[in-house]
Amino acid sequence: MTLTILPVKDLPLIHAGDDLPALIADRIALQEGDIVSIASSVYSKAKGYSR
Repeated sequence: MTLTILPVKDLPLIHAGDDLPALIADRIALQEGDIVSIASSVYSKAKGYSR
């Protein structure tokens, strides 16, 4: 098994209400079996939980 970690390049600053899954999907080609990990701080910003 091989583990490869790739950043999602060119993501804008995330704000409350941003469609985070769409922003990611527009910038990286995912394949079946891929795992996406998102920092809790980015998720919190998209949900409006932090500033």
